[in-house]
Amino acid sequence: ILNLIPAALSLYKNNLEGMIPLSIGNMSTLSLLYLEENAFSGTIPHTIGSLTNLRDFRISNNNIAGTIPPEVGFLKRLEMLYLDNNLLDGPIPSSIGNVSSLQQLQLYKNGLSGTIPETIQFLTNLQLLYADNNKLSGPLPESMGALVRLQSIYLCYNQLNGTLPTSIGTLTNLTSARFNHNHLGGPLPAELGSLQKLQLLFLDKNDFTGSVPTELGKLRRLEQFRLDGNKLQGSMPASVCSLRYGDLDELFADCSSQTSFACNTPSCCTKCV
Repeated sequence: ILNLIPAALSLYKNNLEGMIPLSIGNMSTLSLLYLEENAFSGTIPHTIGSLTNLRDFRISNNNIAGTIPPEVGFLKRLEMLYLDNNLLDGPIPSSIGNVSSLQQLQLYKNGLSGTIPETIQFLTNLQLLYADNNKLSGPLPESMGALVRLQSIYLCYNQLNGTLPTSIGTLTNLTSARFNHNHLGGPLPAELGSLQKLQLLFLDKNDFTGSVPTELGKLRRLEQFRLDGNKLQGSMPASVCSLRYGDLDELFADCSSQTSFACNTPSCCTKCV
């Protein structure tokens, strides 16, 4: 097969085992490479960097281990990169910032660690970023505000700390954002109120403090909003409660009798934790 050098190679869901051969790098005309839902093991070969025509690379749902090779930075035409549901570890390589054509990046359910690289700011065409269920740590880079085309970001179930950067307010195309189950803290930025396309916002199970900004009442399309498991004080702003007259069907907060936060149920909060 490798000698035919096709433009597309799909081996999806074939119960294939073994390692991805180094010779994959010889398939220089490949634009699509689908290897997902098999039983491949070993590592992602560094020769993948030779596939400079590749636009779509998927190896989801395998047993691929090791690190993401920095050679992915050579894939300047890549639009889709699906590495989720594997055994990958180590950092997200900073060279990912060289792939400015990238539109969808799926890294979830691995063992990736380290910080989110500052070079992510160069992925200005990125629409979907799923890196949840890893071991990522450190703060969210302020430079993520450059991802103005981003529609969905899932960074939940990691070990992220620091604050939500105020630059998040520039991500005005976001429809869903999950930062839950991390160690994020500090006040909630009022700039969240600029994300008026948001339908889902999960900030639960973190260490946020202070009050809930009244600006969040501008999120008229919001359907699900979770704030429980934080250290917020005061009460839910009336502007946020008014969203219950619109599309907001789920609003969770720490408003039980044992907490220092107030939210009437069921007229405002749908669940007090």
